[in-house]
Amino acid sequence: MARLIRTFCVVLFTSIVACAYGQQRSPGIHKLPSFINTPLSDEIAPIWTWDGQTMYFTRIKDPKFNKTLLYNNQNLYETLPYGEYAAFISKLFVDLGDQERRDKIYQSPFNQDVFIAELKNGSFDRFVHPQHPLNNALPNSVCAIMPDQKTLVLMNQFYENGSMYKGFSTSKRIGETEFTWPKPLFIYDFKELSGTDANLALSRNGEVMILAFDRTNKKNTDLNVCFRVNTSTYSEPIPLENLNSPYREFSPALSKDGKFLFFSSTRGDYPFRSNIYVSQRLDDSYTRWSNPQKLIEPINSNFNDGHPFILDKKLYFASDRDGSWDIFYFDFDEHTNQAPEPEPVAEVSPQPPQTPTPAPTIEKKAEKPKIHNIRIRVVDSQNKTPLKASVLEIAENGQTKMRFDVDEKGFLMRFDEKQVTTFYPQLDGYITKPRKYDIEAILDKADQIPTLNIPVDAIRVNNSIEMDPIFFKRATDRILSVSYNEIRRLAVILKNHPEIEILIKGHTDDFGDLNALIALSEKRAYAVKRFLLAQGIDGDRVEIKGMGPKEPITDNSTEELKARNRRVEIIISKVNE
Repeated sequence: MARLIRTFCVVLFTSIVACAYGQQRSPGIHKLPSFINTPLSDEIAPIWTWDGQTMYFTRIKDPKFNKTLLYNNQNLYETLPYGEYAAFISKLFVDLGDQERRDKIYQSPFNQDVFIAELKNGSFDRFVHPQHPLNNALPNSVCAIMPDQKTLVLMNQFYENGSMYKGFSTSKRIGETEFTWPKPLFIYDFKELSGTDANLALSRNGEVMILAFDRTNKKNTDLNVCFRVNTSTYSEPIPLENLNSPYREFSPALSKDGKFLFFSSTRGDYPFRSNIYVSQRLDDSYTRWSNPQKLIEPINSNFNDGHPFILDKKLYFASDRDGSWDIFYFDFDEHTNQAPEPEPVAEVSPQPPQTPTPAPTIEKKAEKPKIHNIRIRVVDSQNKTPLKASVLEIAENGQTKMRFDVDEKGFLMRFDEKQVTTFYPQLDGYITKPRKYDIEAILDKADQIPTLNIPVDAIRVNNSIEMDPIFFKRATDRILSVSYNEIRRLAVILKNHPEIEILIKGHTDDFGDLNALIALSEKRAYAVKRFLLAQGIDGDRVEIKGMGPKEPITDNSTEELKARNRRVEIIISKVNE
């Protein structure tokens, strides 16, 4: 039994005891019918298919829960007398944090089953309680649905010998009540980082995951973003810092277009009571979001509100405002004037710029005339031809200091302050990037006015797009988070130049079996492609090829040279008219 107990980790239920009294219905709020919302059980986590015809939800403390409990490939509900079975499962629930409930094990908050409600002609027509393997005597819940709208993302990972591990799995609906055995869904570093509570949401294309989990084992889950690496794997979680608080953020939900993120949080005026918040995505990276705003009444109440799911103009959510947790919805078409209510925020007064204290002047004998000017030119990276272009000078804070035009002869620019400066060329028909230059180093080496050639990549077939190195975990296709911004920059390039199609070529050093190296390089190229798909790039524009060690740019005589050969190359394969 100890082996089975060790495997329990993830729990979806909010762990907040519902108030034992009801509340008069608020205007504008609709409660789902009584065969879905029951007075003695809790109903939470509504998850809809995108066509609005099928709703999955979780029912807690249902006396008719699925009692299948596998242990060593045997169903203990069938092989043990009921008293022994009840004692066994009660012990499991106690180990999860529940009290002893041997006589009424169904009342445990860890008794969670998935139910299905289906619409026909606008009304609920079918109500299904799926059997094993989708449900069993352990905690079960649907977190999200994959793009095929048949594959569910489930809480926990289940194995046929009866083990259950923290994490997530997928199961496909193959009949009215039949589902495939759950397969593990992997998230890099999730098991190393997570505590005991987690849930998630997916973008409509399945490429972006918003993951709520606890890194500290303190029961305060935070929101993170992950990106799809391959069919069953997502990248390591990136914290969404401005959405998180010292309290608990959980049950995220993305709008259909991915522009709005709804989630639950226990921050606010009522400690340990949850409310629903919303944030707007600020760019295509899915890492920058506006400061969250609390939805106003009647969506939020003085009770617990959470588990949002947005479907067209309706916001479905769960609340314990009527005593037990029930599922409600709010129709925005009926109340077009509803708007988020911003939380009070601290006002920060801008500080006046400080004038730097000038350094003392030290007189010394000049060995050569001081040079303050540099000739700036923009050149084709392949043939070094000078080009006409506009150039932005970027300040350290990312703001544009000035814009100037250069011709084939260049632009003579004076530098009274020797510092690192960023230049960003702008011209049609070329792919450009901001580049940093150490002005002091350039001028100190110069005996006459130096020329600074800023390279740009022409949009031509077979030309490479210059990229900073994309780093992978050694011997794997896992992209390290330090490279995420560079791949996002490539996605921006492809969005700005929809006429371009690219080939991603993966390369390795020569250490290892040739076939294995070719396979690894192809997986790495595919990982970059999947990341681009998560950024909204059409997969038809991206081809991949694994080269292994066949095209080295240097020899492999040292570790440093081997590292240079381990790379991903981006080549323009087609330019459409």
